[in-house]
This record gives sequence, structure tokens and C-alpha cells, in this order.
Amino acid sequence: GLKACNEKLQFEIYEWLCEKSAAYFDKYTGDKVAPSKKTLRSMSVLASLLTKLGLFEAAFFLLKYVRTSLLTCPEKTNDLKADVNYLMGNLIAKHSSKLDTAEILLRSALAVRVNIFGKCHEKSCDAMEALGKVLQTKSMHSEAATLFEDSLMGRLLKNGSESLETLMSRNLLALSLQYQGRLYEAEKLLRKIVQMGETVIERKSESLYVWKNNLAICLQKQGDINGAESLLRKGLLESEQYFGPLSTCTLK
Repeated sequence: GLKACNEKLQFEIYEWLCEKSAAYFDKYTGDKVAPSKKTLRSMSVLASLLTKLGLFEAAFFLLKYVRTSLLTCPEKTNDLKADVNYLMGNLIAKHSSKLDTAEILLRSALAVRVNIFGKCHEKSCDAMEALGKVLQTKSMHSEAATLFEDSLMGRLLKNGSESLETLMSRNLLALSLQYQGRLYEAEKLLRKIVQMGETVIERKSESLYVWKNNLAICLQKQGDINGAESLLRKGLLESEQYFGPLSTCTLK
């Protein structure tokens, strides 16, 4: 799987990963020795990195290998299985149309993480939000909103009300409210997010302009065209200043 991707994606860092991983995997697969939990965790971390590099096929191949190997691993692996299911579910949700498969994997990851770490742990919140996004895409807005609410509570307890993680979690809930037609509640929450964001995070953060854009859309849906236009014009000027006129943030 790694070799196949290498023909299409010629990145220096990718070549480095191939060189480092080839001998590493040969040590276990070549000698017919079952990989240890520590080895499989390292492979899952590598798969996460490959995903960030855009090497989705290689990441998926590696995660499938780890998931299969966990079946015969003699150590307790529930936490690692949950991590792998979370990574695979996210990968499938973002880069394929198999939302039912993604939902099954993410539900499994969430159940195990809540059982091991509790609902307020960062890993549980990550799984809630990933599952919520899938359910929202499937128009299961009520359950998605509940997951976003639970995640927000966890973020508040863990990170406080002014952290970037908490503000991003609030934004997910606000979007869910919009999808349900609860526009006034969504607007109120988005205004709070933008206000807090301008105070506690750098203006060079693209997240701030995403939130402003979401607020403008919410205002537009309520018929406040002037309010939406004013917000977008201001955001456009700031984005051009910080990111440039041809940046992805500005063009959006």
C-alpha cells in the first residue's frame, strides 16, 4: 500500500517515512512475529501523520493492518482499538460516502473511550464531535446536537470557556442549531463565540473568520441582509490584511 502511493505522491517526507518504516515492518512481518501493542500504536500514529500529509490510501491500508493485528494481540487493547476505530471512522467520513461504516466505527470508539476515560475526557469529546458531524450529514440533527452539547460540557470542564477547543465546540453546536431551524439560539451562540474569539485568540486564526462567516449566514437566513453584509465586508478586509487577497480564507 505504501509502495503504490509512492508512485503518485513524491514528497521528501513521504520517502523518509517509507525508508524508516520498511525495515521497521520487515522486522515483524518478515519474521512472522505478531506485533506488540506498542508497535501497533506506533503504526497508528504513523497512519495519523500520513492522513495529515494527504496520503489517505496509505493511512487506510496501515489502519486496516493494525486493526486486524489487534485481534491476535495478547495484550489488552481496548483503548488502542478505540483509537484505530476513531481514525478510520474519521478517514472514511471525510474521504468516502460510506457514512454508515463511519458511524459504526465512531460509535464503537466513543463507547469504549467513555467507558475507559469518562465523558469529559478530551478523547471522548473528540469522538463525540466526529460522530456528531457524521450524524449531522445524515440529517440526524437531534442526536448530533446532543453529542455536541455533551462535548461542549467536557471542553468547558477540561479547557475552560475561553480556549480554542471550547470555542470550536461551541461553533459545532451553533451549526447544529442552525440545521434544526433554531436560528435565534444559533445567532446568540455565534455572537458569543465571535466576541470571545476576538478577545482571546489571535486575529490571524482562520477559525475566527469561519465563525464570522457562520454568523453572517445565520443572519441572512433570518432576513438580516444588512447585518450579514456588514459582517462579511469587515471580515473580508481583515482576512485580506492578515492572509492576503488570494488566500483560501479570503476567497471563502
